[in-house]
Amino acid sequence: YWYGGQVASFIGDDPTRVIQGIVTGVGFLGAGVIMREGMNISGLTTAASIWASSAIGVMVGIGFYVAAILLAMLSAICMLWVSKLENWLPSRKAVAVVLKFKQGFRPSEKNLHERAFSHGYEIANGTLSISSKDGAPEWHFVAIALGKNRGAPMSALAQELTDSEGVDSFLLTHARN
Repeated sequence: YWYGGQVASFIGDDPTRVIQGIVTGVGFLGAGVIMREGMNISGLTTAASIWASSAIGVMVGIGFYVAAILLAMLSAICMLWVSKLENWLPSRKAVAVVLKFKQGFRPSEKNLHERAFSHGYEIANGTLSISSKDGAPEWHFVAIALGKNRGAPMSALAQELTDSEGVDSFLLTHARN
């Protein structure tokens, strides 16, 4: 016997192994639906609903019918009503900004904060990163609107950056906050 000389013995039923396999597989499925694009992350609700569905299936499989029905109703309520509740919560639009300056230009952080404020934005704490390539500074940061319905539209920000002295190129993208 190449496997150590032992004869295979009967292994009894072990439902925890089945559940472990389900949890592992669903973990990979959930991780597969979560996507990151720039500053945005999507698929978290889908991943959570996949987990809830698998938990309901496991509960039915082991005979916890009442708990499975209650979890199914709770999941349905959450998926239907939490998104409506989200609209009532305070939120502010956020814009991810990449500024590439002309070679030799020295941008001012104070000027950046003042210009953002004049357009209804503030620079989010801890988001400013500065790099340089061949003497051309590059700044990355997230600007958050000062209020729910404040903050200039992205087209106005783009026009402001187009007309700005020292800016070679820029990239503006929506960022979730």
